[in-house]
Amino acid sequence: LSPPVPKELWAGFTALPGLRTRVDTTLGFGEPPVFVPANTLLQASDAERPLVATATGFGVGQPLADASTLRPLTRRALLEEAFRFLDTPYGWGGRGGGRDCSEFLATVFASFGLSLPRNSGVQARAGTMSIDLAAVTDEAQRLALIDAAAERGVVLLSFPGHIMLYLGRTAEGVPMVMHSFAEYLVPGSPTCGGDILMAVERVQVSDLRLGSGTVRKSFLERLGRITIFGTSPGPALLGVVERRSAAPSGNHGGCRESESQADVALLVVPEHPHANQPVRVVVASARDLGSPELAFEAPDGTRVAPVLRRTGGPPFGYWAEVPAPPVGAWTVRLADGPVSHACSAFDVQERAPEREFGGPSAWSVRQSWTPAHESLYGVFVEQLFAYPFDDRTWKNLESILGDAEHNILFNHFSRKEEERIKLEPDCADLPYFLRAYFSWKLGLPFAFRRCNRGRNGEAPSCAKELHSNIGEPADGHDPTEKFQNFARSTLANGVHSGTGRTSPHDSVTDYYPVPLTREALTPGSVFADPYGHGYVIAGWLPQGLTSHGMLVGADAQPDGTIGRRRFWRGTFLYSPETTEAGAGFKHFRPLSIKAQFLSSTSNERMTEEHPGLTPFSLEQYEVTKDAWYDKVEALINPRPLAANDALEVLLAALFEQVKARVTSVENGEEYKRSHRSAIEMPHGHSLFETSGAWEDFSTPSRDMRLLIAIDTVLGFPETVHRQPLRFGVAANGTELDARIVALAERVKSRLSELTFEYPRSDGTPFKLTLSDVSARTKLLEVAYNPNDCAEARWGAPDGSDERATCQRRAPNEQIREMQKNRSWFATRTRPTR
Repeated sequence: LSPPVPKELWAGFTALPGLRTRVDTTLGFGEPPVFVPANTLLQASDAERPLVATATGFGVGQPLADASTLRPLTRRALLEEAFRFLDTPYGWGGRGGGRDCSEFLATVFASFGLSLPRNSGVQARAGTMSIDLAAVTDEAQRLALIDAAAERGVVLLSFPGHIMLYLGRTAEGVPMVMHSFAEYLVPGSPTCGGDILMAVERVQVSDLRLGSGTVRKSFLERLGRITIFGTSPGPALLGVVERRSAAPSGNHGGCRESESQADVALLVVPEHPHANQPVRVVVASARDLGSPELAFEAPDGTRVAPVLRRTGGPPFGYWAEVPAPPVGAWTVRLADGPVSHACSAFDVQERAPEREFGGPSAWSVRQSWTPAHESLYGVFVEQLFAYPFDDRTWKNLESILGDAEHNILFNHFSRKEEERIKLEPDCADLPYFLRAYFSWKLGLPFAFRRCNRGRNGEAPSCAKELHSNIGEPADGHDPTEKFQNFARSTLANGVHSGTGRTSPHDSVTDYYPVPLTREALTPGSVFADPYGHGYVIAGWLPQGLTSHGMLVGADAQPDGTIGRRRFWRGTFLYSPETTEAGAGFKHFRPLSIKAQFLSSTSNERMTEEHPGLTPFSLEQYEVTKDAWYDKVEALINPRPLAANDALEVLLAALFEQVKARVTSVENGEEYKRSHRSAIEMPHGHSLFETSGAWEDFSTPSRDMRLLIAIDTVLGFPETVHRQPLRFGVAANGTELDARIVALAERVKSRLSELTFEYPRSDGTPFKLTLSDVSARTKLLEVAYNPNDCAEARWGAPDGSDERATCQRRAPNEQIREMQKNRSWFATRTRPTR
């Protein structure tokens, strides 16, 4: 038998050099990290219970040591403890005094007061979270997941019958593990034939590629699960981890003052619980609170733990409801074992009490905005739009707010208020309407400024005066009518597209710019483009094991319809130039209220006065346009996304825009069938910003976005060439060039495969491919006029069979005007004011 693993593979690790892990960073198992009481003895039936960290030195099983003698659990401390056993004997089941793989790890963790299960298969599910690798066959993707896991805590790697401690990568990028094992295979030579068994019988450090090329395959190929001991998966792993179960919290009586943490919001809906309406409890926090349960204690002391629902995060939302709550005193607690994050006591009455009418203001203010309220607002917006991502649209805002499953504030006043709300916002109104609705329900202050639209060489600016729910009287016979009148008249008439495009340096605004971080771009954030369109961030779909992530924005159209769009260059238009408009991601500026007097915070004093809120930042305007898009796309897919997969994402987004344009063009055709006179065409920048039939049925803004979308798909190979590692492509010159050529061919092929149909003037369908559309960019530069036939609007060439059914053209003077405007579309730049 050959010697054990060569020492050059592990000798240098005794001093821990070159590890790409933050070995001196604490894991931070909560503060305090208590989940299971030290005097609890779990029975044999609990063998599969996931490991939970404890401050008293015990997870699953008996206490292992006096807590006062335990070492703090840090990555460095754990690795130092593991290396004390380097080169000690292997012994399956403890034979000969040695340790097998699971006992080695159990011994190491025991010095920190954590008792791992004895079997390696159970250990693989003993962390705070784990990842099943069955669906991941690509080696690069497996390594990316392991690296991302190592950023979140201590990592164990396992396959059936074996488990290992992940050490990190060497300076050369080789992934290394420490484990106790008996042997492995190496490929045999032509003279020997077959694979050769290599004996180890020791605790050793090795490369994950041991066994490569043999019948057993490499350790990396055989891996079945990644196990993580840490507090949160982070954005890179949020969509792939399986979290452990919550430790039962039991009954603890009433709420203690120390239980509810200041940065955690707990909301009971309805405002005054009663037996005729389900009681819903929503908890929100900017922090990932791990794997808690939301448990209710009924008036008779019975413990009720309904199904806990979660929203993505950050912010992180947890909610559950009791459908028919008995009358009496209730307690609800979000907890993990004895660790309580939030607790509230409330009484359930027989019926809803009469609600006071209030004063002349739109609604009264009962509390002030806090970071916890901002987290709750993010959870409210995310849950409101938490539908499978598809072509779904809503006719108006009330149809969204009226969905009790998605609106966590539904019927909060127990007056069936959603049935009487009628709201049809445009894109500028939508974020304000959502913020005002949330503020109304919770009794929070709300305000806005009246702003101009800017002019040539100058960004929009706003008046200093704040118009608010308490400062301006609202007509109405009851609170719901007063809110609706405030939103539909005072608010809708006071804000417009210029409100979101104010200079990022300006403090006299409703919004302020934020950093390009996942923590800052929360649901409820606003995106304003340089040209007057805007979105509310509706949610993030995390990157999965084999699927891409997505940032979703909700927008409203002039007719009040609301839809959702994925983030990419073809929808979220951006420019770092701030002379005429301040585009980008922004938050509502925080408000302070003293003696019924409202004030807002300046950019300079944001951190000082509101340390828990997202800080003011000019980061978005200090990078190039390409760098801005690259940064946001890296937030959407934190792990490298295979180039072909990334291309499919872009193609899907382009296809969505094309299909949406089919509907827009047909809407114009339907209008023209009943209105024979030509629609008046505006001049200059008003082409994009007007009202009436031109705004409803022309498509200059949509076509500008479509042209940019086509450019993005056609230019994707160059994007990969600019940042190959983001797409898992080796940066080697020859190999990279070959991959780029192949990718360009794939772009052409896929564009020709994706087809759609549009109805021609005579009603007959005509099929086009995305390749056809991308080849017609010159014709699409003058295809936005609804006075033109559908064939012209799709760029059908003169004299073609496709164009033969065209029955009308725009007036000659409009055609000449469109030719004059062509440079805007050719350069993909809208005109200045």
